[in-house]
Parts: sequence; structure tokens; C-alpha cells
Amino acid sequence: MITEENLLNRIDELLKLQWKGYYDVLGEVYTGTIGIASQIWGSNSSQVDAIKQLREDMQASNWDTGNKATKIIEQCKGILKSIASDIRAGRLGSIRLEYQGQVFADFINVAKAALAEGTKDVAAVLAAAALEDTLKRYGQVKGLDVEDKDLATVVNALKSAGLLSATQGALLKGMVPFRNKALHAEWAKIDTAEVQGVLAFVEEFLVKQFG
Repeated sequence: MITEENLLNRIDELLKLQWKGYYDVLGEVYTGTIGIASQIWGSNSSQVDAIKQLREDMQASNWDTGNKATKIIEQCKGILKSIASDIRAGRLGSIRLEYQGQVFADFINVAKAALAEGTKDVAAVLAAAALEDTLKRYGQVKGLDVEDKDLATVVNALKSAGLLSATQGALLKGMVPFRNKALHAEWAKIDTAEVQGVLAFVEEFLVKQFG
């Protein structure tokens, strides 16, 4: 994962670039801003789309080419300064959690729709993936090295760090076998109630930790 220090260093580099008629500066500032926003919110996020829209709106304006470039750079630098301010204020983790929460919530909705359509096995795979990804991303944002760890290890790491309540820890202990059954296609060993329970847990966890 890109660190806060790396992001701030890159932002500082971009803010130092000056428009003097060199279009490579425009390209670097614009693509750099897109890149940083993508690292934080995701390449398909509304924030990235908004930055792209700023450029499209400016290109469609009646300004001459030089003024268009200047304005695009100014807008991008304003965005970069705002991001840097959030990072220095310690809000990067919250920003990332909020975005990831939206992504995982969409994932859960797809799983619930699959369950409602009677495709329990599909819903089980989606629920298992959402559970594991949610816990890993939460651990990573909290500074834990859990990216390549199995679910049981992730749960233990979160418990050791005091990031799970006793109740959550107990519930997750029973969900580790569910994850293994779902991702190893052991459909006969999974019932609808299990899938519903995992989805409910992830939904509640998202509201509490990613909201």
C-alpha cells in the first residue's frame, strides 16, 4: 500500500511544477492528480471522475489554450493541497475506509440479490470474499500487515490489536470455516442461514467501522 509519506512527497513534487508554456507540466500535474486520487479513492470513484470532468469543462470553455492549461493546473493543485491537508491531519485512513466501505456495500448488495434469486452458492462466494476483503482492508488501514494472510490469521491480528470486540471475535471464529467452504466449492456444507449471517455481520461491521 502507498504510504502517507509517499503521497505527500509526490504531492510536493507536483505542487512545485510551474506552467511556463510547457505542456509536459500540464500533463504531469493532471495525470499525477488523477493517480493520487486513484490511490486514495479508486480509479472508478466519483472523485476521480470529478477531476476528469474539471478538465473536460475547461477544454470546452472559450479560454485560449494557454489560459486553459493554467486553469487546469490551478484546479489540480487546489485538489492536491486539499488532499495533503487531509493526510497531514490524519484523515487519510478515514477517507480510505469510507471509500472502501462504499465498494464493499455494493458487493454485499449483489450477494443479497443473488440470495433473493435463489442462487445460494453464488451468494456464499460473494459473502465470503466480502468478509475477507473487508477485514483485510480494515487491518491494513489500521497499520497491520495482513494483505497476504489467511482469514484466521487476519482475525487473530485484529483481535491482538484490540480492533475487534469479544463478540465480533467469537462470531468470526465460526465464520472462518464458512469462508473455506465457500471458496472451495463445498456447497452441500453451506446453508442459506449461514450466508445470511455472514452478510449481516459484514453489513454491521461496515456501518460501524467504515461509515
